[in-house]
Amino acid sequence: MNGVEVMNEKVKGTSMEGLFLGLGVDLFYKNIGFSTSCWWSAKQEQSTSMLASRIRYRAGITWYFNQQTFIFK
Repeated sequence: MNGVEVMNEKVKGTSMEGLFLGLGVDLFYKNIGFSTSCWWSAKQEQSTSMLASRIRYRAGITWYFNQQTFIFK
């Protein structure tokens, strides 16, 4: 399904279709991980009522609580 449907009718402005290309980095130190990535829009559905997304950024921090139970050591 592409978009939100209410009573078998698509709600205008709720569909989204796009292709993004990007780079990312993950760094790990002991039980903490840092990640970041940047994505560029390669192909995106154009609509006059919606803003086009050109670049997306993502950043994250991960904390591993108990490394003794990991499958891979």
